[in-house]
Amino acid sequence: MNTIHLYHLVVKGKIRYIGLTKNPIKRKSDHKRKHPKHEFILVQKFSSTDEASQEECRQITEHNTYIGGWNKDPGGNYGVSSGFTRTGIGGRKKGSTPWNKGLTKDDPRIKKYHDKATKTRLKNGSYKGMGKHLPKLYGDKNPMKQPNHRKRMSELAKTRYRVYNDDGSWSWGYRS
Repeated sequence: MNTIHLYHLVVKGKIRYIGLTKNPIKRKSDHKRKHPKHEFILVQKFSSTDEASQEECRQITEHNTYIGGWNKDPGGNYGVSSGFTRTGIGGRKKGSTPWNKGLTKDDPRIKKYHDKATKTRLKNGSYKGMGKHLPKLYGDKNPMKQPNHRKRMSELAKTRYRVYNDDGSWSWGYRS
């Protein structure tokens, strides 16, 4: 039977997060990447998921880590009896092949999906202010394939310079 560990993440003497894990080493490294500098403390061990979930809920409430800390829910999600399940997280089942694996950009299924997504984004206004995400133009419509593109771009580059702001940021300035 696997042991379930109850742990705290502590910042400057204050408990900021309370959680449960079967693999404390891996969980500690996960938190290290996601949260500011903190201390990882193992508090209790349990053999029953129900007992562990009840204690987690009790401590989250006691230390107010749901509203005033890093917990995203009031706890109790660890046990099978809670109805919490992780199936479906991640978009596809483990071991299954993605629908677009091995297809090229020229495949009609990819083009159909791309065209549908592009129309939806244009309709919703998702492209405003996102020039690099605009649909790619092919052939003669692509401005980079126009005869004088390189010459125009080099002329533009000669006229611009960095303008530094008081707050340390910068933007492009253009000479006329």
